[in-house]
Amino acid sequence: MALFQVFDERAHHGMTTTQILQDGSRYDAVWGGSRASSWKDSHPSMLVSLYFIQEQDWIQAGGHNLAWWRSNHPDWILYACDGSGAPTHQIAYMHGETNVPLDIHNPAVGDYQIRQTFAPYAIAHNYNALSVDEVFFNNVMGKDLGPGYFGCGVWKNGSFIRRYNAINDPQWSSDTAAWVKAAKSIMTSDPVIGRHHLALIVNHPPSNVSSANEQELLANVDVLLDEAGFSMYGNYPSDPHYFKATLDYMIYA
Repeated sequence: MALFQVFDERAHHGMTTTQILQDGSRYDAVWGGSRASSWKDSHPSMLVSLYFIQEQDWIQAGGHNLAWWRSNHPDWILYACDGSGAPTHQIAYMHGETNVPLDIHNPAVGDYQIRQTFAPYAIAHNYNALSVDEVFFNNVMGKDLGPGYFGCGVWKNGSFIRRYNAINDPQWSSDTAAWVKAAKSIMTSDPVIGRHHLALIVNHPPSNVSSANEQELLANVDVLLDEAGFSMYGNYPSDPHYFKATLDYMIYA
């Protein structure tokens, strides 16, 4: 059975270059590797993926802070609605994040992320895959702002444009699946990016495989990570739903 390493460096618990070179041959893939060249030196055929979060920019790759976004693409920034569904001028940051959240409903956002930013950065830094986190069919953006808050739309020329009406809005699910499909298309068809054959890995929880959105997502990824696993984060719930959903997903895929 292949070994899949989830991250190789987190605060005070990172693998050193020496450790990677010694043990890298045991692994077949690394999600969010920080030392792509070292992993590939130890195991040239393995997947080493660049980590980013689907719903936001990454300043290290794009170099764009909030001031840049407000000056250049203010209507790409995702804003939050409060618990009553009313729009606010509060930015819908993801929990614990400072990178600017973006409107994935807008195809230009996905094009910027994949074609202009993450894929070129990955190629330049010796990665051969993209690992996309938080690919969920429920909206987790902006929830730290208060009870019931969620990412819901953009402001353009002083007017609010609503994208979503609730945390569990079918439009969010459709936009997420469409984003994945568009990302895979760019990665395979772009004349520059395509020749590097980058793999697409997403973190997405298994669900009903009869869903059209689930089927579209599975059809457009190379690897799927389920961070909760069979045990639902080690909690071993008595409800068999999680185990069965994961098993059904594996069989379908």
